[in-house]
Amino acid sequence: MTHTPGPWFVDSSEKDTYVILKGLRYSDYVCKMSSENAQANAALIAAAPDLLAALECIVFEYQLDQAVIPDYVTAAIAKAKGC
Repeated sequence: MTHTPGPWFVDSSEKDTYVILKGLRYSDYVCKMSSENAQANAALIAAAPDLLAALECIVFEYQLDQAVIPDYVTAAIAKAKGC
């Protein structure tokens, strides 16, 4: 499973909040939200590619040091990748 690479952005109007994925062929946004938590949820969604990349860097560093990778790190990466 693959995802649209980042960066992703948040765009808000008075009524709606959108998560913007630049470069999509048919649409520039993947998610439209109108709830009271929309801005916070959109920010978390937009940060997802960066968060995944950060976790993968942590795993790489742990492997270089031959350290044990915490289960929550590998679980988060698997969840992000749909495994």
